[in-house]
Amino acid sequence: MVDDYILGGKKLHNDGNIRIHKSVNGVDEHDVIIGENHIFLNRGIMSNWATASITEIRLCYFNLRGIDYETENPFVPIKEFGWALAKARIRELEDMLYNS
Repeated sequence: MVDDYILGGKKLHNDGNIRIHKSVNGVDEHDVIIGENHIFLNRGIMSNWATASITEIRLCYFNLRGIDYETENPFVPIKEFGWALAKARIRELEDMLYNS
């Protein structure tokens, strides 16, 4: 089970399959939860992947825990993962705009 502390950061996206939160640990770091699998995205990764092509995401995504690169049968499809990242980044940018 994902520790509640991990989810203490600001929620940016939650569609039931993928949850993305701003990390409580640092600036521009994010926690992605797919099912019960936690993926930590270091500084700048989400903003880069949010604008990346599906091909670029596929090249990097075998490094993520909980995603089966060999069969390309992740818990969620790559496109859905890419859309979730893009939506979370949009939410983050909107918050920055409205809070400035």
